[in-house]
Amino acid sequence: MSDYPKFDYLRKQIVRVGEELSGKMLVAEDHSNLEHYREVFRIAYNWRNSHIYPMRRIHHELSVNVRQRGVKLTGITSARLKRMQSIREKLGESTTKFDQIQDLGGCRAIMDSVDDYRQLIAKYREGATVHRIRNDTDYFANPRPSGYRGHHLVMEFQPLVNEQQHRDRRIEVQLRTGLQHAWATAVEAVGIMRRENMKRGNGDPDWLRLFALMSTDFAIEEDGAAVPGTPEGKRERHQELRHLNAKLNAVVFLENINQAFHYAPKYKGSAKFYLVQIDRDRKEVHVTGYNQPINATEGFSASETGGRFISVLAEVNKIEDLTRAFPNYFMDVQMFTDHLKTIVYPDRLHRVARQAAQSVRATKKKSSSFLDLSWLKSYMPQR
Repeated sequence: MSDYPKFDYLRKQIVRVGEELSGKMLVAEDHSNLEHYREVFRIAYNWRNSHIYPMRRIHHELSVNVRQRGVKLTGITSARLKRMQSIREKLGESTTKFDQIQDLGGCRAIMDSVDDYRQLIAKYREGATVHRIRNDTDYFANPRPSGYRGHHLVMEFQPLVNEQQHRDRRIEVQLRTGLQHAWATAVEAVGIMRRENMKRGNGDPDWLRLFALMSTDFAIEEDGAAVPGTPEGKRERHQELRHLNAKLNAVVFLENINQAFHYAPKYKGSAKFYLVQIDRDRKEVHVTGYNQPINATEGFSASETGGRFISVLAEVNKIEDLTRAFPNYFMDVQMFTDHLKTIVYPDRLHRVARQAAQSVRATKKKSSSFLDLSWLKSYMPQR
């Protein structure tokens, strides 16, 4: 356990650091306050990174609940530390204090069926955890207005005698179905490409409306609740989706997202943690494996400086699960796109579009060259 980061500062410093992170941090021209801000980020990273051990423990328990304890279910699990940019946005948009953020470490299960999803929730509610459930939120029965659906459990880590340095850490466990995950993935990927924080409901209102409507379509398919403010009637909903697709050229945009980034799986073998980095400039995705938790968190913190990369430090049971657990970091929005195409195209045109997409993907497999992305500029918001 000595290999894991522990918090090296006073608890009261976390609140002060959070207050500074939530605002605009201006460095004086003479750089007289540069060392101060370096210390702010040292403390912030240290507090965030100290959640990795509780996160691993709760992730292990989640994996056991999926595959071993009681009824064996089908799905994959993953875990990740929260990005510093996301932390700063959350602090700036709410009254939450830094030491009160409940998802600095997060675990996720993506279940293959609604039935497995419900059984996993039932396992936790029936006591299949040694940790304390602080919050239990059902976004399946009560979707957010944005269209987000899933089930969240906030777990308070219960340390053993030799783990007291990690007490008081809270880890969020997100439980999703495949459709819920495909929807959330598409929202994040489109937000990345458009440089809009759509995950937080900020961005083009037509895109946000399209996502809300698509979420209701997925919800009805899973016998779930419709998103507030969206029509439950299929004809009205699909008519609006076709109108938005024509206005946004959404299917074309999504298909190009699938081809825009190049991922060359250079990392071979297994590791405890994987640092996934999106290079916005070169349209590439890089993966680095780590076995030492301290090295992993240091690499993650270093990757967040400069703004060139969008990074996530992830834990998965095997590297093959990485692209399925974090498809938004590999720009894979195919499931969402295919579902949208069945709505906006008549059957004959959908078959043609699907064949064309398959042809494009087959071509990409044979060539490492990128597609012409000049069209993307017209989709970028003006700054």
